[in-house]
Amino acid sequence: QLPPADLFEKIDEFDSRLRKISEAANLSLFLPIHDEFKAWARNNGGRSKPTGAGGGDMILMIGDLPTSHLKRTLIPLML
Repeated sequence: QLPPADLFEKIDEFDSRLRKISEAANLSLFLPIHDEFKAWARNNGGRSKPTGAGGGDMILMIGDLPTSHLKRTLIPLML
């Protein structure tokens, strides 16, 4: 199991590479909601990334985040 800092680094790398691919292919893989959740998760000591089959229709958030403050549908995974 990766320490949180290492996992966050991998997520940051994934995000950076996917954004470059998105721009190079002229695809809109990121929506404003992805950036909103990314900023919120980082500001609260975690990370988020789009997930889902090709459309990023879900967002995976990782960390000890205060999700009760969000007014969106969340399904917490207690791992």
